[in-house]
Amino acid sequence: MEADVSSPTGYTTRRPTPGDLAAVVAFLAEVTADESGAPEFPEEELRGHWDALDLDTDAWLVLAADSGVVGYSALHHQDHAVLQAEGYVHNDHIGRGIGTFLVRATEARQPACSARPGGRPGSSL
Repeated sequence: MEADVSSPTGYTTRRPTPGDLAAVVAFLAEVTADESGAPEFPEEELRGHWDALDLDTDAWLVLAADSGVVGYSALHHQDHAVLQAEGYVHNDHIGRGIGTFLVRATEARQPACSARPGGRPGSSL
């Protein structure tokens, strides 16, 4: 995690690993079904996203001790000039600082992405 971003109280935060794929797919299926009425994140799609990401720097998980994944975000790069962030919080955990953490972690990462070759210092989320 970026040094200046604190984990939400009562939760654990870390980077996802390939071994987390099934848990994150299940989490996203539940969250997107709650939002749109149907799960919208098949495993192949998330695997494709993760293949294009550096999971060690550009993705975050928030975990609850009793229920596993309750938050997820990722920062996608397009030629290090266009950045797109996505984030999800489980409905049962809204209002507990998870979304704030995910936004702040993503924002803290953005300057390093903009500084990469081809990135523009004026890039923003």
